[in-house]
Amino acid sequence: MGSFLSVPAAKSREVVHCETSRGDANKKIRISSYLDDNPRLIPSLPDEVSIQILARLPRIHYLNVKLISRRWMTAVMSGELFQMRRQLGVTEEWLYVMTKTRGDKYSWQALDPRSGKWQRLPPMPHVVDEEEPKRGLPGFWMWGEIYDPETSSWVEMPHGMGDGWPARQARTKLGTVFNGDLYALDPASYLDNGKIKMYDNQEDVWRVVVEKVPVCYLTDSDSPFLLAGLLGKLHVIMKDANHHIVILEADLQRLTVSNVSTSSTAPADSMIDNPASLVEEEPEFWKVIDAKDSGAAELVSCQVLDI
Repeated sequence: MGSFLSVPAAKSREVVHCETSRGDANKKIRISSYLDDNPRLIPSLPDEVSIQILARLPRIHYLNVKLISRRWMTAVMSGELFQMRRQLGVTEEWLYVMTKTRGDKYSWQALDPRSGKWQRLPPMPHVVDEEEPKRGLPGFWMWGEIYDPETSSWVEMPHGMGDGWPARQARTKLGTVFNGDLYALDPASYLDNGKIKMYDNQEDVWRVVVEKVPVCYLTDSDSPFLLAGLLGKLHVIMKDANHHIVILEADLQRLTVSNVSTSSTAPADSMIDNPASLVEEEPEFWKVIDAKDSGAAELVSCQVLDI
């Protein structure tokens, strides 16, 4: 009798559960349809206020926000939102790193330095074949031209700038403008370290500001190292022996030629095997802020955007 009475009860519970599940699904559909059909981003607020709310949201959350509805996706991808972020003073600097895998497949990944999270960007639509341009690039190793945005014209590069330009600069991202000054990483003549130089436009000379950068050639890549200025500090991006993209941070406010050691106590291979050991010799100046497994992908370029 007990078992007989329990069967309908069980079936009843199954039916209730099934109906509840269907109800939840229908509810989600209705909510999604309501958000898509509603003329406002947030039904109870004007869009001007809603845009300000979205603008104050950290950018790392925008990927999830776009999934709420088509209206929200359009808002997050609009130029109006990022104009509002600039007006409110809530822009964020992110580091964008371009890599190349076998078969010359290029991809971009973005690092939010505050959260330490990476985001893969959508695939690039088209990449121009680089073989032909490469043949003429060696001519730019020692000379070049500079674009002046104020006059919208090109002028010849000063001789001092060209003479001191890193020999491996062609096809690479070893230079960056940081706090209004031009910096370049010069690893050309060093097996286990490099130097960072700053261009003095008054004297037309390069001055060494960092005597020792713990870099090591481990690959045949055209761009084994990258240089970028992020959140008020210089950063060197490199690959280690474990195929990790390592981001090394230097604080130039504490880094001067007089207090940088020129001696090396650890072999380059042992330093690069362990990203944390990169900073053991100069803990005051160098710090690994992130490391990401990139497999066999090669570094190509990087860019810092404040949006």
